[in-house]
Amino acid sequence: MKFLTTFLHTRFICLLVLGVSTLLAVNPAWSQEQEQEQAEPDIEVVVTADRVETETTKIPAHVTVITAEQLKAKGKATVVDALEELAGVSFRSTSGNPAQAEVSMRGFGENSHGRVLVLLDGRKLNQPDMASINWLQIPIENVERIEVVRGGNSVLYGDHAVGGVINIITKKGSQDVKLNAFTSGGSFWDNQERLGVTGMIGPFDLVINAEHTGSEGYRDHSALESIGAGLELGVDITDSLYSSLTLSYEWLACEFPGYLTKEDMEEDPTQSSGDTETENHHLNNMITFKALLGEWGQFQVDTFYNVKISQDDIPSWASFSNKYFHSLGTSPRLNADFLLLGFENSLTVGADLSWNILDFQRYADASRGTKECSRLITKNSYGFYVNNEFSLLDTLHFNAGLRYEMASIATFTRLGIDIDDEKFHPALVWNAGVVWEFLPKSKLYGRFERVYHYPFIDEQVSFWGYISDNFNMDLEAEQGYNIETGTEITLFERIINLKLNLFYVELEDEIAYNPDTSANENMPRTRRIGGEAGVEVNIEDFLIISGNYTYTYATFIAGDNESKFIPLVPEHDAFVEVTFNIPLGFSLGSSLNYRGACYTGSDYSNTQEKLADHFLWNGFLKYIPDFIPGKLQIMFHIENILNKCYATAAYYNSWTGITAYYPEPGISWKISVSYGLEL
Repeated sequence: MKFLTTFLHTRFICLLVLGVSTLLAVNPAWSQEQEQEQAEPDIEVVVTADRVETETTKIPAHVTVITAEQLKAKGKATVVDALEELAGVSFRSTSGNPAQAEVSMRGFGENSHGRVLVLLDGRKLNQPDMASINWLQIPIENVERIEVVRGGNSVLYGDHAVGGVINIITKKGSQDVKLNAFTSGGSFWDNQERLGVTGMIGPFDLVINAEHTGSEGYRDHSALESIGAGLELGVDITDSLYSSLTLSYEWLACEFPGYLTKEDMEEDPTQSSGDTETENHHLNNMITFKALLGEWGQFQVDTFYNVKISQDDIPSWASFSNKYFHSLGTSPRLNADFLLLGFENSLTVGADLSWNILDFQRYADASRGTKECSRLITKNSYGFYVNNEFSLLDTLHFNAGLRYEMASIATFTRLGIDIDDEKFHPALVWNAGVVWEFLPKSKLYGRFERVYHYPFIDEQVSFWGYISDNFNMDLEAEQGYNIETGTEITLFERIINLKLNLFYVELEDEIAYNPDTSANENMPRTRRIGGEAGVEVNIEDFLIISGNYTYTYATFIAGDNESKFIPLVPEHDAFVEVTFNIPLGFSLGSSLNYRGACYTGSDYSNTQEKLADHFLWNGFLKYIPDFIPGKLQIMFHIENILNKCYATAAYYNSWTGITAYYPEPGISWKISVSYGLEL
């Protein structure tokens, strides 16, 4: 890995951030003349569930909000670190690092990330291909809060929103100039450096941040390095019209250590069998216009253009390729608030229009002098939706919506075997929900929703430049429904918080890779029955106990594998954490994470050995001195204290009879220092 180059890049970005912070600090616009400071976000209000600000007690779903304060208090280094502790949210990794970890919600196995929609300020981060999300493209220093809504939400968001929606909300500028810095180091030469500045320049609110992450990796040939930076500039054009520009760039280079057999993993989990390397560049741009319509509501339009450039080298397969992804889209929506029959009513009407182009090029060798294959693959979608929330009295709320969407996937060959064709996928879905606020800050809810998921482009099309390339015209979109009910109860002024959710998900034509035919196919009907439970007890901010448990019974309910379990879906997941805030600014915490056994990937007939269950024991010590200006926090983390040898991902190959295991890191430690200051 090019650590010297990265070091120089990091120094440049950090100097840029510091320069901007200095400019903000001396700018006279930073005087007391600002009439109003931006309020801190109310964690009881989220924008993800209805695409407009909605109180969580009015939402018929299991909702969790993680604030920036909570991220800092726990010393979270990445979004993955924060999410993996939540009920119903889990991750798998074949590299042992969080950069391209595969997220799962509501009991999905292989390619589970295709059934979880991930948003950044409402903009979709999911790629049209099977590549998982690069979580490091989201500098955690820039995160204001993370909203997690479990269950289907296809009406409002369309493709991917089958198991849940994760929306990462970034920070906005405020009257006070705030400077935040973070650095950490630990096992395997892990290191991270972050800088962030928020503030205002005259009428403009500004957020700028930079981040560097590096690691030699737990396993051989598993190094990782990432540099990211972001900028958001917003302005009140008039009293009722607001506009913002968001820019972000992220560079990621990482190695993949390959799989091990179970015997090799137990002998030495740090060894490597792979030689794959990848380098990615992400550039994300979004312009937002928001117009307030007085008492009637608001109109907003988000327009984005994203570019992803990937260079993949697999010498052992003589595979050398470049991929250029271009994504353009716009999402206008109108929210109208008015009285209906004398009761509060909120109507949202909108559209999601996107155009995606993959420019794929395969070369004969690493020098990329001879091109062997060149193709363009497009995925375009046009979705229109309406959603209505009607409040009967102040405690009873009804929700219903409808969406129609049409997507097309097409291939254009410039060099190589001609596989040109086009496939259309229509979708019509609807939802209905009800919420009863039976106590203050407490609710009982139920909902039904039709859901769908389009094929990834590399499921629909095999375009890699081999003789087996083809356009899979027989592959259809997934469709099904989600039913759930649950309750959230807050007692004794938030001392005790309880959550319980029960769900039923049934899908037709779920897509999976069939190793026997070497093709992606629609499977017979699948079903997921389960529940999520969580509790948090906060005693005078001295003792905080939190825990959750998720049960998922995921099976085939038709076909040759009827009654068999869906691979890579454990029945049981649990997490518990205890934190003591002791005198003199110290906090001591310990957590235990359990993941149950499950069948390995591609083992649809459940004939192979299961991927073993495991417990992980982690701990931390935090110190916040009160005699230093600003907010200084020092943390020591230790993870996998018992040095458990385990894997979250394993795949069975029926052709070779080999089960490939991908070990996760053993015992590790990290020391981090963060500092925040209002200038």
